[in-house]
Amino acid sequence: MVLSSAILLIYILFAGVSTFGYGVIFSNYIIVDKKLNVGLIGILGFFLLFFISIFLHFFISLNTYLNLGLLFVGFIVGLKNIRLFKTVKNFKFYFITLTLIFLLSAFSSQTYADYEWYHLPYVNYLNSFKIIFGLVNISNNYVYGHGWLDIMGVFNLPIINTNGLTALPIVFYFYFIIFFFLEFYKNKVIFLKIISLFIILISFLIFNRLKDFGADIQPTFTLFIFIFLILKYYFYNNDQLILKLIILLFFYSCVLRIGSVVILPLFLIFFIINIKKYFQDILIKNFRLYTFLFIFFILFISKNFITTGCLFYP
Repeated sequence: MVLSSAILLIYILFAGVSTFGYGVIFSNYIIVDKKLNVGLIGILGFFLLFFISIFLHFFISLNTYLNLGLLFVGFIVGLKNIRLFKTVKNFKFYFITLTLIFLLSAFSSQTYADYEWYHLPYVNYLNSFKIIFGLVNISNNYVYGHGWLDIMGVFNLPIINTNGLTALPIVFYFYFIIFFFLEFYKNKVIFLKIISLFIILISFLIFNRLKDFGADIQPTFTLFIFIFLILKYYFYNNDQLILKLIILLFFYSCVLRIGSVVILPLFLIFFIINIKKYFQDILIKNFRLYTFLFIFFILFISKNFITTGCLFYP
C-alpha cells in the first residue's frame, strides 16, 4: 500500500512537471509569448501532448517506453522553467496547500464510472496498435469521442502502466485552479477578482473527489477559462495575447469534446465584434500559431474519418 501510494505520488509529480514543460515549449515556440499565466501554461502542455498523441498514432502505437521518452523531455524542460511559478508572493504556501488537497483526493477516491467501460479499452488500443481503419465496426467502446482519451494514452508508463491514469485529471485540475488563483492575485480589476474567486470556490465544492473527474471535465474547465478571458478582454481591450488565447481555447475545448461547439454563438459574436482587430493584429502576426491549429484540425478530422467513417464522432 505504501509503495503503491509512493509510486502514484511520483507519477503525479512527474506528469505535472512534464506537462508544464510541454506548455513552456508551446508558449515559447508556437504562441511566442513568455507572459502566460503559469496555470494556463500547464493546461496548454496537455494541448501540445494531445497534438503529439494524434500525430504519432498515425504511424506507431503509443507504447509505454515511447511515452516515457516523450514525457521525460517535457520533464527536463519543466524543471528548467520551474522558476516561473515564483510569480506570486507567498506562492509556496498556497502551492503546498493545493498540492495536499489534490493528493488527498487522489488517494482517497474511487475511479469515475466510465473508465473501465470506455476509457481503458480506448487507451489500450492507443498503446497496442497504430490507427486502425474502421475501428468503430469492432466496438463503439474503442472510439469514445473525447480528446482527453488521446491525451491519456501518452501517460501510460512502465511500472505504473494504466493504474495512474484516473489520477491524471488531478494535474489538469491543479493547473486550472492555479490559473484562477493567479488571476485573483494579479488582476487589478475587482470584478475579475470576484469571478476568479467564485470559480475557485465553486470548483472546490463540486469537484472534490476523483470520481467526479471524467473526460467531460477538462473541456468544461477550458470553457471556463475561455469565458473568463472574454470578460477580461473588455477590461484590457488592447491586449492581443488575450485575443489569440480566446481563439486558441475555443479550438482546444472543441477538439477535447465536440459538444463544446455549443459555445459557438458566443465565440462568433465576439469574433464579429473584433473582426477588424483580429485580422490586423492577430491573424497576420501569428502565422505560426494558426498553421499549428490548421494542421491539428486536419489530423483531428482525419483520425475521426479513418476510425469511424465520419468527420466528427459525437
